Amino acid sequence: NRSARQLQVEFTLSGPYEPGLWRLWGVGPQGISEGGTIELSTAKEYDEASAPQADWEKGEYVINGILHAPGEKDVFPIRGLAGQPLHFWTLAEQLGLPHLDTVLELRDSTGKKLAGNDDVVAGQGNLLGNSDSSLFYTPKEDGNLQLILKDRLNCSGESYVYRLKINKESP
Repeated sequence: NRSARQLQVEFTLSGPYEPGLWRLWGVGPQGISEGGTIELSTAKEYDEASAPQADWEKGEYVINGILHAPGEKDVFPIRGLAGQPLHFWTLAEQLGLPHLDTVLELRDSTGKKLAGNDDVVAGQGNLLGNSDSSLFYTPKEDGNLQLILKDRLNCSGESYVYRLKINKESP
């Protein structure tokens, strides 16, 4: 399906493939176009509305979301278990999505900040690395946690798309 601003393509993968980030290209009568990066994943996927149904104890999962409104913060409840490591990370820049510079914060049920990651590495007048965030945390006690995802500059819009990944793993 093609319009002046967009091309939609559906394809089927056959045979074994490795999960991970893959680059796509399109070939047509007028040449080759870069189609961007996709992630092939075996993890269960949710959108923002269905995310509360997710359970990291059942394995890795992904939340696909968008920061629509200015200053929006997406908040996801997480049940923390004492001694059980958790890993939260985002994919936005690595997928070639423009604009979003994720910040992750983990807070306890009282709102106290337990951990955070902005993934900013200062260079000489600029930032190095990519703007996707990664956060590891091991709760000291059982309890309800809140994972907060926001843009570093509090920006938003239809292009502020992300994939938030959650798994039980140590650094």
